[in-house]
Amino acid sequence: MKIGSWPEPASKMDAAVVVPSLPFKRLAVLLLSGSDDVAFLKSELRSMLAVIHHSEFIDHLHDLPRSWVNATRKLAYQVEDWLDLHALAVHAAAGGGGGKPSSSSSRLLSWLLPRGAHMLTTLPSHKSIAKELQALKQRVVKLNKQWELRVRRLWCPLDSPTVLIDPRPIASDEQLVGLDDGPIKEVANMVMDAGDKQAQLKIVSIVGMAGSGKTTLAKEVYRRLTEERSCFKCRAFVSVGLNQDYGKTLIDMVAELTNRRNKHVVPIIRNEIITMTREILNKESGHDSSQDLEDLFAQITSRCGGLPLALVTLASIMLRVRSSMGEWESLIGSRWLLQPDANDMMWIFNLSYKDLPPHLRKCILYLSMFPENYKVDTARLVRLWIAEQFIAEGEGRPSTDLEETATSYLNELIGRNMVQPLHPIHDGAPSYCKLHPMMYDFIVCKSMEENFATLVDDQNRVVSINNNTVSSNNITVHRLSLQSSRQDQNLALKIGATNLSHVRSIIVFSQASRAPRMSDLSFVRVLDLEGYGGPIRLDGLNKLLLLRYLGLRGTGISELPASVWELRCLETLDVRSTNVKELPRSIGRLRETLTTLLFSSEGMLNSRTGTKTSIAEDVQHCRELVNLATIDLREHHASFVKSLGALDSLRMITIIWSLQHCTDESYREALLSCIQKWTNLRSLTIHCGLSCSMEFLGSLSHPPELLEKFMVTDGGFLSVPKWIQNLSFLSFLQISLCRLATDDLKILGDIPKFQLLILSLDFVPREAIEIETLGFSELLRFSVNCPVPWLIFRTGAMPKLTHLQLEFCSGSASQDSVPYGIGNLQRLTEVSLLYNQKWCANSSSVRMTLDAVKRQVAKHRNPINLTINNTKVDVQEEVVEETKMTTIIQSGDVQQDGEVIARTRIETWGEIEIEPEGDNINDA
Repeated sequence: MKIGSWPEPASKMDAAVVVPSLPFKRLAVLLLSGSDDVAFLKSELRSMLAVIHHSEFIDHLHDLPRSWVNATRKLAYQVEDWLDLHALAVHAAAGGGGGKPSSSSSRLLSWLLPRGAHMLTTLPSHKSIAKELQALKQRVVKLNKQWELRVRRLWCPLDSPTVLIDPRPIASDEQLVGLDDGPIKEVANMVMDAGDKQAQLKIVSIVGMAGSGKTTLAKEVYRRLTEERSCFKCRAFVSVGLNQDYGKTLIDMVAELTNRRNKHVVPIIRNEIITMTREILNKESGHDSSQDLEDLFAQITSRCGGLPLALVTLASIMLRVRSSMGEWESLIGSRWLLQPDANDMMWIFNLSYKDLPPHLRKCILYLSMFPENYKVDTARLVRLWIAEQFIAEGEGRPSTDLEETATSYLNELIGRNMVQPLHPIHDGAPSYCKLHPMMYDFIVCKSMEENFATLVDDQNRVVSINNNTVSSNNITVHRLSLQSSRQDQNLALKIGATNLSHVRSIIVFSQASRAPRMSDLSFVRVLDLEGYGGPIRLDGLNKLLLLRYLGLRGTGISELPASVWELRCLETLDVRSTNVKELPRSIGRLRETLTTLLFSSEGMLNSRTGTKTSIAEDVQHCRELVNLATIDLREHHASFVKSLGALDSLRMITIIWSLQHCTDESYREALLSCIQKWTNLRSLTIHCGLSCSMEFLGSLSHPPELLEKFMVTDGGFLSVPKWIQNLSFLSFLQISLCRLATDDLKILGDIPKFQLLILSLDFVPREAIEIETLGFSELLRFSVNCPVPWLIFRTGAMPKLTHLQLEFCSGSASQDSVPYGIGNLQRLTEVSLLYNQKWCANSSSVRMTLDAVKRQVAKHRNPINLTINNTKVDVQEEVVEETKMTTIIQSGDVQQDGEVIARTRIETWGEIEIEPEGDNINDA
């Protein structure tokens, strides 16, 4: 029998049916009789993974060891697969025993005898599993012999440099391009301040992704301090690598300090490169089209993501190949990091990659499964990592800890500048993330090199891996990402012919032309079809015994098979925004493994379109649930609401609440009881119907102390609930208030980790709402929805605020009822104004608010990105024109005194001094 395949069909060997007369206990004994082989394979698996990890630190391995490592990696995958399947079979046959079975690579279910009997009808037979384990053992022994006889003596790099330092020479200042004085002066001043004997600062670090110009900046700062300012009598500029010979480093440093050694600097960046490129483009294209050139350079800049080293490298390749315009465009769109001229780029990125521990390498390689420039939902990514078991799982560690650990992995990759965060950070991680285009290309190349993942996209119709296509019999596909939208019959045939028996993850994107057959996926752990628009057949879903993640969000499926409960290892089920009207009752039988259940959509409350998904009350038995959304409580009795309190592992829940619930005491008491029992809760979102009063939540006596996000839409409070001041970890709050007193602002301002506040004020303020200097010390984003946003920001208010959003409508026409003191928000970078253009465009109060904000933004010390109804506005030009008109009016060219007074009043809105004793930024 072929290794890694399922057993032969029933005509040769009935591998899927257990003989009814064989007692389950006896079958368990038969399965356990291979325990010696299992123990041997577990031990060898650990050794194989250690050898693979060690090989990644060796540059330029000989061909034989490299081939041996590839064979070891392939075997390690298959050993893990069959160990998981063996553990599942043992516990099904033995009837479980009430606990979770232990496995070196997975958390598996334990089941009672009737369930075990049913599951054995979908498992391979005990004989076929034993046969596979024996075959795997023989292959491991064979690899060990190869190591001893042939590989060990070649286990070293072809040439082993003792120091890994940046091999690129550094440009002189005359040849630097695009390096502004700002960063140079800032870093130089920091270094000068550090040189003061009284200064506590001793080290100045420059952090950025590979190729962003850190070394160039450091060298230029060093040159200016030594040549222009003649600072520091003792100074040295020494390159330090990863595998550093510290003795040699000290010698180099001493040599520099004593001026016994001169370092030869060779320029690598030349201004002429752009001119030469333009000239060649003109010559090769046969016509001088400035628009074509501009378009081409725009493509180059976008492709390189503004990375200096990437721009230089790509331009060098283009100069070498001297192709036509069309060929250049093809080159820009290709993965040109594989070109010989890009070796330096690959080397630099490889330094960052090799510095990662093994678990982070797998995590970042997984991002190669997503298309280029794809905004990856971080919650989705974290769950995919967990399903792939990239997260270190300690003995007895709960699922909530796994999510926290996975989030810390993501934060570390962000901190290393290898992953870019997108959208506001309010709970320890960004909402979305992405890879820089060059980092993405590098990760895809590494993924191909290690046969980590296989990509099928429009650019590479069938991605090559080490000169083999995915349909080659020599390649085992471990992870498959289908992105191609081409309706290509040959491509479909190649994909269909690909051996997917050992694939672990499959992600099919919206534009993909087809999805794989369920019957091909013997060992799949992740099946993510989110957004896929093609037909989906779930026949055979119950045979995916090791499936942990099933993502069907945004697909056209209308029904889940009742046999979904047979997915013994399922942890995440996502059917949001589908046509599924009801989840099977059998989901309640996944009580031991299901941690994330996502259905319906948060936008369903007041929507007349879309499909509402109901859930059976059996969900209350899924005690391992960590994430539950969105559950419509309008469909259930108060007793069911109260029973949800038993889900004491919940970390995130989203519910829909109605006006009926607000007026029914039994529902109110049930929800209060639940919230007090959810002691592990981090995120609570309540979508209310219009006119819902949520004031009863103010009586909550024991709120979840670990709550980080509290969001109530549409439902209103008379004032801020007092218990909110006790939430030390709260970072995100959305709340609607019928009034806002000074005490309310103090409660909100004193929350220590507050980062995002969305405040809806359902009243017209009679006096200004003043944001004082103290409070809101960590707030990053502030959104206010109020008929008239009469806000005053005092000097030093909200010191870390970067984003301000004001949503307003027609209200009082008083000239004083406009926002003041925006200039006092020292770190502000973005202002967004929203109003109903259809109904409020002619409102005088709206016009005054717009004008006041524009002028304050124009005078702000920071460059502010101002958007009005999601359209970017250039306020500088408007202010210049209006200032000219004001000058004309004030000089007497216009005689109407009333118009002069009005114009002068408008002109001073942006520079009103809020606090005479303070320093208003607008007056600077």
